Amino acid sequence: MKIPFRICCFLLLFAQIMSAQIIDRSHTLGFHTTPRLVKPLSNGYWLATGIGNALFPEDTRESVYFLTFTQEQQLLTLAHIAYAYGESYAITDVVPLTDATFVVAYNAGGCDSGGHDYYLEKYDTQANVVWTLAGNLDSAATLPPQQWRLTPDSNLIGFDYNRVWKVDAATGQVLWKGEVIDLNLQEPIFNFELLPGTEDLFSLQGSGFHTWKNISVSTDHYYVLQNSLPLDGYNLKGLGWAENGWYYLLNTITGQLQRINASLDVESLNAGNLEGLIQMTSSHDGLYFLGRQGGQNWLRKTDFTGQNPVGLPMPDRWLSGYSVAAMGDSVAVIGIDGSGPKSHPGNPDYKEFQGQQLWVRTFQGPNPASSPDTMDVAVTGVRQRSFVDTVSQYGAFGFQYYDLQGGDFQVQISNRSNRVLHQVYVNFSYEEDQTHICYFTPTKRVYYGNLSLLPGDSIWVDFGDLSVKNQSGLANEFCFWTVGPNFFPDTRHENDFFCQPAKYAPYYATSTITLLPNPTRDYFRVVNLNYQEDLEWRLFDAIGRLIETGLYTHNQIEIEVPTPYLPNGFYFFRIKDYIGKLIIKH
Repeated sequence: MKIPFRICCFLLLFAQIMSAQIIDRSHTLGFHTTPRLVKPLSNGYWLATGIGNALFPEDTRESVYFLTFTQEQQLLTLAHIAYAYGESYAITDVVPLTDATFVVAYNAGGCDSGGHDYYLEKYDTQANVVWTLAGNLDSAATLPPQQWRLTPDSNLIGFDYNRVWKVDAATGQVLWKGEVIDLNLQEPIFNFELLPGTEDLFSLQGSGFHTWKNISVSTDHYYVLQNSLPLDGYNLKGLGWAENGWYYLLNTITGQLQRINASLDVESLNAGNLEGLIQMTSSHDGLYFLGRQGGQNWLRKTDFTGQNPVGLPMPDRWLSGYSVAAMGDSVAVIGIDGSGPKSHPGNPDYKEFQGQQLWVRTFQGPNPASSPDTMDVAVTGVRQRSFVDTVSQYGAFGFQYYDLQGGDFQVQISNRSNRVLHQVYVNFSYEEDQTHICYFTPTKRVYYGNLSLLPGDSIWVDFGDLSVKNQSGLANEFCFWTVGPNFFPDTRHENDFFCQPAKYAPYYATSTITLLPNPTRDYFRVVNLNYQEDLEWRLFDAIGRLIETGLYTHNQIEIEVPTPYLPNGFYFFRIKDYIGKLIIKH
């Protein structure tokens, strides 16, 4: 196994703030920083995990990150992990251990082929690796499961389809490997938990809820089906065990919340409208429900029967909740802090300008007060002191590609808040690279510290040159924007950015047809069209089969093509002399 690249750093975030207040922080860990899970550690601290993309400018690779922090959001540890051959990562589980360490299950692979190598790693309180289990899809016997639970003896049981492993949490030694004997059900198990106080399993599957008994014969271990409880509907979302000993689940079709105990007794609860539910967690005295509906966040606490709801404060739609955890009466929420000049709130259509930071919120009690620590900072001017040079070349299918270099930019940072600005990031981004199977967004991000910029003041800072390679077109404008002032979410994203017309070396045009968003899911737009005649457009799959045609009417500047019915994969869009590559990911 190759030695991973690791970066660790330690930061302190200002003075301690009363824990009864709402405390928000924003951490930029790559242009697209996405959260995965937040969990309480046994020492009273919090752990957040996710994916950062990209770790370096002009780099397609993602990284796995870990943050540990206090209730007052003093940042204790920040660590990045990236393997030289790993282009993309998926974190499948995080399990805090009884000694404040934790294990993380994730897979790494190519951006066009998904996870190929599976890992289970234990980290100490400084996010250093203690031990690693690794396997490859080519050798299933070595492949560690991707779902893990803590056993009553403080070890680990992992599960994946019908494979079960038990691992010594202290050493990483595999204690035994077993399998699930499914005599009556013809379906794999995707969601499992341990029955409280045992190493027996229960699972939520399409057909219902099942319990499995751990049977040991000599050195062999089996899980045998014990009981089944049929459940109506196949759109069931398992939410897990609460501290009162009941397992909670949601029927996403009917919106009905149900709970089941270890004896398979089931109760339907009237918990109100849970539409848009993302995650549920529990504390010693009730349940927390995190959701997002109509572009708005919501967070609710109820008792264990779903009654006596209390609405808890959540921010506007620029901040999107993703995971919630509770520890006593303390709560932590992590999510995405969106930014960028053309990123409509909650709408990532313009992915090339959809910067994403990690947003963290902590508070205590049912009535926390808003923190006075808010920031409003913007880029209010840009100077391009030299032309951006472009070098063009032709590649596959006759595409013309551009490399961009130069500009010698300066940006003006303005502090529009009522607090002193100490540090801030400034982002620049260009359209996604269209010339590789693995698309990436060329970006540049510069950190400015020790500013001591007073409220109402502005300062010009050097941003430097751009370096953008292998682009299928030239942007008509260059846009710069601020993120994470004083490590807080900005209170007014709408005024963060400044765009101005791009200045290229004069021998190149600045208008080229582009497909956006790309990759796409439900539709794509063809922009910068300027033909003076009616034309037929065509969409081909990766092997050249004609999939769809349509009509372009002269003088249209863009057209929109729906794609929800098309399979994932690569496609080619052609109109007259233009051919564009498109990837669809549902």
